[in-house]
Amino acid sequence: CVHEVDVTKGPAPLAALFREQQVDALLIATSAVPKIKKLSILKVMLAKLLRRQGARPAFRFAPGGTPEEVDWIGAKNQIDAA
Repeated sequence: CVHEVDVTKGPAPLAALFREQQVDALLIATSAVPKIKKLSILKVMLAKLLRRQGARPAFRFAPGGTPEEVDWIGAKNQIDAA
């Protein structure tokens, strides 16, 4: 059985789910998801047209969705709940 859970909310909700569903094993598969800044695409395209090197798009993370919050704290919450 697979459950999708917000791992950034702390270990308590996870522990309750583990007890309720009688979880035997835990697979940690978290990932912060970057979102591209649309204006940065225009800058990259302009740089390519002007034959300039090194232009790269810029990214951002949704509030509460940074790598530290999702991958580090979220994984720690899962381990603490298990």
